[in-house]
Formats: sequence, structure tokens, C-alpha cells
Amino acid sequence: MPIYIYQHKSSSFVKLDLRVRSQDADKPIVYDIQKLGLSASRQEFEWKSNNKRMTTVENYYKEHYNLTLK
Repeated sequence: MPIYIYQHKSSSFVKLDLRVRSQDADKPIVYDIQKLGLSASRQEFEWKSNNKRMTTVENYYKEHYNLTLK
């Protein structure tokens, strides 16, 4: 699995050649990971099924699945 690290000025990111597979679906789904984002406690997105409010990935898993991410 090649991992590429780039740095430009003050920003940096990691480019990955990585695949993950979901085990929760009846039919497994494969996802390609292209780059890493923020940590789950900082990465936000709009939760459309919950009044289109902004939440973190960490809070989503806690509220939707009752799971605490480590």
C-alpha cells in the first residue's frame, strides 16, 4: 500500500492508495480512500435527516448508532 506525503506551504495532506470494505451491508461495499481529512471530533458535515444541522463525525456516530469512537 503506497502512502504519499505532500507538504505545500503551511498545509499538508496524505495521499493514500487504500480500500476499505463495509461489513454491515447485505452486499459488501468497497470504498477507495483518496486522502485523509480532519479527525472525527473536528470533521463536520450537514446531517440532512436531522433538520439539516451541522455535526461532527464523532457526534453522528454517538447519536445515530450509540457508539463512542476512540
